[in-house]
Amino acid sequence: MKPLSHAYRQISLVAGILFLLFSLPYQAEAQDSAGKLPYQLSGYLSDMQSGMFSHWRDGWITDQLLQNRLNVSCSPGSSFTLVLEARNRLMFGESMDTDTAYAQRMGTDPGYMEFLTNNLATGESYVLNSSVDRFHVRFARKHTEVTLGRQRINSGQSFVWNPNDLFNVYSFFDFDYPERPGCDALRLEHYLSATSGLEAVASLDAAGKLTLASLFRANRFGYDIQLLASYFREEDAVFGLGWSGNLGKAGFNGEISHFIPFKRSAGEKNLVLLSAGTGYMFPNALYLQGEVLYSSESPDLQEGGLMEYYRGDLNVKKLALSEWNVFTQVSFPPTPLLNVSIAWMWLPGLKGWYAGPSITWGLTSDLDVSLVGQYFYLKDGVKDVMYTEDLKLGLAFLRLKWVF
Repeated sequence: MKPLSHAYRQISLVAGILFLLFSLPYQAEAQDSAGKLPYQLSGYLSDMQSGMFSHWRDGWITDQLLQNRLNVSCSPGSSFTLVLEARNRLMFGESMDTDTAYAQRMGTDPGYMEFLTNNLATGESYVLNSSVDRFHVRFARKHTEVTLGRQRINSGQSFVWNPNDLFNVYSFFDFDYPERPGCDALRLEHYLSATSGLEAVASLDAAGKLTLASLFRANRFGYDIQLLASYFREEDAVFGLGWSGNLGKAGFNGEISHFIPFKRSAGEKNLVLLSAGTGYMFPNALYLQGEVLYSSESPDLQEGGLMEYYRGDLNVKKLALSEWNVFTQVSFPPTPLLNVSIAWMWLPGLKGWYAGPSITWGLTSDLDVSLVGQYFYLKDGVKDVMYTEDLKLGLAFLRLKWVF
């Protein structure tokens, strides 16, 4: 590990002071105004150290991420709600030295309102980024809600892979972004009963491509069931099904989506994505879960490698790393303030696997520390952008997070 330079230390100190100065007054204002003003304010401040090692580079690549999130909602009347949520990140370290496109990717927004994400400052080894991932107005009247703007539209039923999540698909490996991305859309929801409803969505991405989707939800035979139909990014017709319920005492959920391309001149084929999973909680609070994802079209990592999949904006059609993807995870809280888990993923199409242990310790009710590891091994002919042999990649993260 390389010693920290003087500039690196200065940036770390200044960033920490700035983040605290900007966050603490907001917290105090929210506490003083509780119950007096029609708005809510919350957020968190985190500091995460990370290290990456691989066979294509000697030693560790070390980075530090300071992150501040602010969530603001205001209800000026009984029917209207205004929401603004943003995250500000200062990333600095050696990743920017080894990956010249890192800052550019961080400052790219996939939504139609791409101006909501900006790199405020960049340098050879740092980037300061601000991104608004929620910015919308919601109108609610009786059994109907209308939401316009950047919002989270979550149609997923599974834990790891969500073929029904056409708008805000996310990577399981991105554990430091629990809010998940938003999309720019007009959304209409109508509730037929406490367990059923209709939903219609129109959304535009950064390229101006339109996605239209309709969703019907109902409870049948003890299961929450959803039916999905979509005109997806002006490229595919999509038909989907999702379910969530129980098999005995174990949970059982899943999703299936069938993508039918409008144009086949480019060799496009129909794509079927199917995920199914289960989870069971033992009396001693030990939780065991598993999930399988099948893709009718075997993905090709030759074009960008694992790092592009890991760091890039994920498309729902590229959820799978392999034709078959198998996931298991076991978690257990030895004490109420401590949680230990280990996740494992098998990728038979690549003769590869992934392991992800983690430990989270609650120091107080609003402060916790996490230690997370991630290790990838891919063997069968995978050519990563930086190497041409078996891929071995390990990452380690140490995060301190304060929620207010």
